[in-house]
Amino acid sequence: MRIKLKKNCSLAPHEMMIAISIIVSTSLIIGTIFLLLGAYLVLPFALLEIGIVVTAFVIHARSICDFDELELYDQHWIVRQERSGVLSEYRLNKGYFALDKKALPNATLTVHTRTQTIEFAEWLSA
Repeated sequence: MRIKLKKNCSLAPHEMMIAISIIVSTSLIIGTIFLLLGAYLVLPFALLEIGIVVTAFVIHARSICDFDELELYDQHWIVRQERSGVLSEYRLNKGYFALDKKALPNATLTVHTRTQTIEFAEWLSA
């Protein structure tokens, strides 16, 4: 059995690109209009705003692809996690680990072995 948990996102990647394009083009148009009217300092600040917005969207896009995957086999479990583009895989032998659910507002599943603790699906609600 395979269970894959992903973050919920309201925009698909192509919709996110459309949103960025609208924001960037609007800022450039406004900056250019003010430049033509003689307000020379508006365009540099518009370009600064564009840089900050694009940076924020890139950081957001890296984290939106995060997932947790749990594969259950007869003798072992495999836990895969991707965080900001880095994939981690843990192979757990059946009988040598414990699964725990924290009773906190942002509850997570925790897998405990003798040597490590794996936080699983931290974006799940309690």
